Amino acid sequence: MTMYAANAGKSGGEFFTPQEVSELLAKLTLVGKSEVNKVYDPACGSGSLLLKFAKVLGKENVRNGFFGQEINLTTYNLCRINMFLHDINYEKFDIALGDTLTKPCPRHITNEPFEAIVSNPPYSTNWDGDANPILINDDRYTPAGVLAPKSKADFAFVMHILSWLATNGTAAIVSFPGAMYRSGKEQKIRKYLVDNNYIDAVIQLPTELFYGTTIGTCIVVLRKNKTDNKFLFIDASQEFIRGEAKNKLSQTNINNILKNYISRKTNRNFSRLVTKSEIVKNNYDTSVKKYFNKIENTHSESAVSLDGRINKCVTRQNELRDAIGDIIASIGNKIIELGNTPIAGELRGVLQTKLGVVCKIKSGENVNKRFISQNTGDYPVVNSGREPLGYIDKWNTDNDPIGIASRGSVGLISWTEGKYYRGNLNYSCTINDRDLLLDRYLYFLLKAMQPEIQALCTHDGIPALNKCNLEKLEIKIPSMSIQRKVVSLLDEYTICNNDLTKELNVEVNERTKQYEYFRTNLLAS
Repeated sequence: MTMYAANAGKSGGEFFTPQEVSELLAKLTLVGKSEVNKVYDPACGSGSLLLKFAKVLGKENVRNGFFGQEINLTTYNLCRINMFLHDINYEKFDIALGDTLTKPCPRHITNEPFEAIVSNPPYSTNWDGDANPILINDDRYTPAGVLAPKSKADFAFVMHILSWLATNGTAAIVSFPGAMYRSGKEQKIRKYLVDNNYIDAVIQLPTELFYGTTIGTCIVVLRKNKTDNKFLFIDASQEFIRGEAKNKLSQTNINNILKNYISRKTNRNFSRLVTKSEIVKNNYDTSVKKYFNKIENTHSESAVSLDGRINKCVTRQNELRDAIGDIIASIGNKIIELGNTPIAGELRGVLQTKLGVVCKIKSGENVNKRFISQNTGDYPVVNSGREPLGYIDKWNTDNDPIGIASRGSVGLISWTEGKYYRGNLNYSCTINDRDLLLDRYLYFLLKAMQPEIQALCTHDGIPALNKCNLEKLEIKIPSMSIQRKVVSLLDEYTICNNDLTKELNVEVNERTKQYEYFRTNLLAS
């Protein structure tokens, strides 16, 4: 599902919410709860938000089931299939086809409202609005005294969700940020929500988090049983790690957001608890950035301190560039050395053999199954989309296999932030004799041979790698001393390169702060 959404372009966001965002939304609605009566998503797409409750809470703790509605027929069918694939019994879910805003499913309207509602509805989409006389008198929308604009249905979804939310329930809704500050009808609906103390929190998310859009969206958390008359604003715009195609929320990012949401306190430059009078003074503007300007003006870092940090980053980058240059020179010297002594010294006895002779190759699925059942431990087991499948206590680096995907990419044992991650790949490759071949050397060797492995895929590029072809793959194995030197050089280069990438990201963040500092002061002058 993740891969399909990533390759679906703009339409990818119409049916799939990234797993880490789904987890955040689910956990926001479950604070203080160990079970809920039922969960609901009025624009459910493929059902990824609903299914996250089964993983986070356990499907047995959603007592009366999973409910959703979807306007697109294909996506509606996809959602129902997805429920079956995730072992949700037919009697435990009710997915309806239709327009939630104009024709909500009557089966979903019961005497028992929903304790948990999550949604990532389409941003600023068109709807009938006040052109439909039935909607003007609809009990879901009349409390605000005005309907959302016909060209911007964001608050129509909010009002619909609020009307079906239980008194002790929580709703978490992904929203277009413009809805938080636009004037006119939307301002009047925000006034209703603030005056009645329904908004619990607004959380600004990073840009490039969702498929099909690069904008930085926000999460609106609604509650009907708040114990105070204050509103929490969280600026999580910098809480992300960069993935291959877009930004992602790491587990640390999710925990930081949840920690500040639960503590409900002002935390300089990250969260701020605001009184109703301040929101009223700002004309019911509920955009997150509005409530951090004063903190930035009071505690803003000076241009000198920002300059100093940037210079420090640049100095460190230059050191890393020099180190990388030295490593490349060492690699070049080693290549010349090996090229000049093809049969002498350390190179004597180079073994040319087939992969299947020195390694045991088996299905990667079988390798992973022994890990995914465990839900505790320090090390996450992830699939090719980096989503946790389970956790283990430790990695035995002497016995871990190298993974090879059906499209020919080599996966592996990759080292990230001090922890090992495994890909959910099609084949695993375990060395028979570790006195002959180093794991890390084989990993680098197979990475370098990816074009040859990909060439083994048949049927016009359709993934069709098979065990027999892999076993026939020809490889050269030098002496252990050569392997150690090669691995040492390549590991050293990899570490320096990763450090340089991190430093470049730090510099970009610091320069962004510098720009914002000067922009704020320039506009205030």
